[in-house]
Amino acid sequence: MQNNDLKQKLNSLKSYSVIYDGASIKDTIDTIEKRISENEFKIAVVGEFSAGKSTFINAIIGKDILKHATLETTAALTYIHNVRPDDSRLNTCIIKFSDGSSQKLEKLADLEKYTTTQSDIDVVSEVKSVDIFIDFIDVDEELVIVDTPGLNGLADKHRELTVEEIKQAHACI
Repeated sequence: MQNNDLKQKLNSLKSYSVIYDGASIKDTIDTIEKRISENEFKIAVVGEFSAGKSTFINAIIGKDILKHATLETTAALTYIHNVRPDDSRLNTCIIKFSDGSSQKLEKLADLEKYTTTQSDIDVVSEVKSVDIFIDFIDVDEELVIVDTPGLNGLADKHRELTVEEIKQAHACI
């Protein structure tokens, strides 16, 4: 089914107020509309803390970029964007802070400070998300792999962040 066909069917469903006025149905239709309008495919990697999510993602992308350890490590939602070799963002990352500001990192080696529980800053409270731009697979479509905090993480917000990301992802591992 083409995106336009799907959009028409969703619009048709929305015209039936009996169906569309229900909160869960409205939310589902709105989520589907958002997903088909995005130009990327997002895969969230989900599990308990120290289950090997970051290690698994490093293996998929073929680079040891994400910090990994036997203790709880990932403290911020981390989006790994597959970009083409000629993309100006290649091998950079953007830190988005909870206060709405952002910072560009030119060196991926500095990433640990903004993504881990071992940081000297309060990553859970101060960092909203991290976007990493690397070339890891030869495809034209936009692919994003998401490293999530553990579902049973020690920080209060970890479970909520991960559950919300599951809802927003196109697929989960």
